[in-house]
Amino acid sequence: MTTTAEILAQRALQTPCGEQCVDWALALLESGRDGAALCRLASCRPPYNHFELASLRDQALIAMRLDDVSNDDADAMYASELLAAGLAGESVILDAVAHVKDLCLANNYQRELYDFYLLYFANSDLQEQDIQHYWPEADRSNIDAIIRERVLRFLDARAIDRSG
Repeated sequence: MTTTAEILAQRALQTPCGEQCVDWALALLESGRDGAALCRLASCRPPYNHFELASLRDQALIAMRLDDVSNDDADAMYASELLAAGLAGESVILDAVAHVKDLCLANNYQRELYDFYLLYFANSDLQEQDIQHYWPEADRSNIDAIIRERVLRFLDARAIDRSG
């Protein structure tokens, strides 16, 4: 299921709006949300026109008062979602870290996500060899624990940011 955090991240990264936007609108309507833009977006059928869908998506986000979420915050929200799912076992944690690494790259090495870029490549190097130069003191015996600890710290910091 496509989440609002994912839609915000896609908007921030300027990825084409297509079937995922339509599915997102349908899911929101099914959960009880309402709005003209959501209804129009949910009723779109292929072939999709990115510009029409993006406009409807943006109108829906305005109606939900989410139009002022910064690109960095949108990517961090989606990263939190991915990493929390990985930590909970809903997905593979290393797949989540890889996706967050891609978000970091796509958003010009976003500072808040940069540790996951480094950890991804540290882990990747350690799969092939005994040393890596990305994360101090990380080796094959502790890289998984380091990744898990960094994910927990990131999620804790994001929880504090949202509550404060």
